[in-house]
Amino acid sequence: MVDSRILQTQAALSEAVLELAARTPIAKLGVAELTRRAGINRATFYDHYSSPGELLASVLGEEFETMRDDYLQGRRDGGSPQEVLRDGIDATIRHVEERRDIYARALVDAPDPDLVGMLTSGFEDACFHILQETLDPPMSRAKARIVARFVGAGLVGGITAWLKDPALGRDDLVETLSESFPRWWY
Repeated sequence: MVDSRILQTQAALSEAVLELAARTPIAKLGVAELTRRAGINRATFYDHYSSPGELLASVLGEEFETMRDDYLQGRRDGGSPQEVLRDGIDATIRHVEERRDIYARALVDAPDPDLVGMLTSGFEDACFHILQETLDPPMSRAKARIVARFVGAGLVGGITAWLKDPALGRDDLVETLSESFPRWWY
C-alpha cells in the first residue's frame, strides 16, 4: 500500500503543475514556484522528479495511458476497427482541447522535449501493441516498432499543426487524422 503522504504529495504536485503550465511555458516554470504552489519543499520534489517538464509529462502521460487502455480494450472487444480508431483519436483530441493552454505552450510556443517525448512514446506504445495484438497475421516486432514510431510522431505532428492553426474544427481534425491511417490498419 502506498503511503498517504506520497499520494498527497503527488496530488499537490499534479494540481500545481497543471495550473501553472496552463499559464507559463513549462520550460520557464521554476521548481521554486512549483513547490511553493504545491506546498512542498524542493528536496521532496527532487525525490520524485528531475524537472517540471518531467512532472508534467508524467501527469499527462497517466491521462494518456487511460485513453490508450480504453482504445486497446475496444479493439480486443471486437469493435469496428474504424470506429474504435476514430473514438480513440476523438478522446485524444478532446483531452488536448481540455488542456489546450498547456499543449499550445508545450508543443507550439516553447516546445518541451519531455512532453513531446511523452506524447510520441505514448502513441508509439499504443500503436505497437495494436500492431502486435490486432493484426492477423501480426506484424513482425522490428516492422511494428518502425511503423509505431512513424505513426506516433505523425500524430504529435498533426496535433501540433492543428494547435498552430486551428482552422479545422475538432470533428474535422478527428476525421483527417483517422483517414491518415493506412487501410491495412483496420
